[in-house]
Amino acid sequence: MSKAKVILGIHDGHNASVCVLVGGRVAYLVQEERIRYEKNYWGFPSETVKHALKYLGLAAADIDRIAFSTISGVPRRRDLKATLYAFERLLKPSGLARMALIRLIGKTPYARLTNNMRMRRALLEECGLVGGEVKAYGH
Repeated sequence: MSKAKVILGIHDGHNASVCVLVGGRVAYLVQEERIRYEKNYWGFPSETVKHALKYLGLAAADIDRIAFSTISGVPRRRDLKATLYAFERLLKPSGLARMALIRLIGKTPYARLTNNMRMRRALLEECGLVGGEVKAYGH
């Protein structure tokens, strides 16, 4: 008898969360704010990833695939105040000009996506998850 496939699903944006599917059934589904006691947590849900592995008794080798819910990602931690400040800065003329310049000088979408995945892999390594198949899906 083959072992059930284990998929770790991660949303690393606003209201970050983790879902673990075992054999196609939800075995774990928790938002980072429930572990950190920080409402509307924004960023990589590292504590919830660790909690999921411990709660289900899983090791890195048990996980068949890691799937991120977005291709863009927000891998660093942000509180609500920092997020609102970033949007406010972006909407100013200097912020819009900076974004136009970044797009103009060749920060291609592929380069950004590659960098996002590199950062995500580093964050996964901090949780003890090294190697394996990691994919990001647009939602």
